[in-house]
Amino acid sequence: MARNEGSSFNDAVLHSLSVELSSTFSITAEKISSKTATLRWTNSDGCSSYSVMRYDEQIGRNEKYAVTGENCIELTNLTPNTEYKFVIATALTNKNLGAVKFKTQELVPVSEISVVAADYVKFNIQDLEFGAYVEIYKGESENKLTLIATADNSEFIDYDVEQGKQYYYKTVSVTASGRNIEGETVSVVAPVKMDLPNVSGSTKTYAHYTAVTAKSTQQYKLLNSKECYTDPETGIRMVDDCYCVALGSYYGSEIGTKYRIEFSTGKSIKVILCDQKSNRHTDSNNQYAVRNKDIIEFYVQKDMIPKSIRGNYGNLSKFEGDIVSIEKYV
Repeated sequence: MARNEGSSFNDAVLHSLSVELSSTFSITAEKISSKTATLRWTNSDGCSSYSVMRYDEQIGRNEKYAVTGENCIELTNLTPNTEYKFVIATALTNKNLGAVKFKTQELVPVSEISVVAADYVKFNIQDLEFGAYVEIYKGESENKLTLIATADNSEFIDYDVEQGKQYYYKTVSVTASGRNIEGETVSVVAPVKMDLPNVSGSTKTYAHYTAVTAKSTQQYKLLNSKECYTDPETGIRMVDDCYCVALGSYYGSEIGTKYRIEFSTGKSIKVILCDQKSNRHTDSNNQYAVRNKDIIEFYVQKDMIPKSIRGNYGNLSKFEGDIVSIEKYV
């Protein structure tokens, strides 16, 4: 496996290369990353606002970047691995007060696991420069990982996955200059596919979470825990990145179990079991509610339900479509 070479990522932060100062003014460049940096300077007597200017080496003059009444500014949209010089001047008289040079960090590819499905694991990869790539290692043991791919695109999908099996992944980001940055080893368990009923599941009903009032139940404890919050966009209660739902007993009865649900639109969501549909209200296999033919039922905060719902959360684009897959995380 590739190893770190040279400085670590944190050590690679380059502070001011040189600073030009007047006798009463100082300026520093801080929090320098590949695309951003913060300039901070001392207040100048009698100056209520400052011009922040970038010195252009090619034309040999300053170009105005911003005007501010503060004594700091965050610079954005910078070019990675590039040397910059910024000048601070009085906004009213345009008198130069001081300048600072710094160099942005080299751009480091970033990879993360975005989907863990029953038959594949998907990685999203960002910030790839020409010549940069990501090495992906995998194993069934944390201490025995093998290189399975070198990815230089925006995503990588590992299709060599079995349901219910645990895998360990580790990525090594290789920058355009060849510097290696190892990521942490991540453990995932592929979910298990479950059977679907012969209804579409296009209707997604909801219940008010405050209707669960028995404080001794696991349902109440989950829905009112510190980890549970209301999603401001949908009004649905959530834990981590999972929507709180009730399912029929066929899919399980252990509160806190998580699932991956995919729709016919190609979109998918993660849900967590916060309640169980009554067997009296479901079909003979206890997979869906007979009245509305709904498979999933969201638990929501009443005063935050979007107006477009009209009784069916399938009216929201992220939830629309038939249910084509339910996978249970074990």
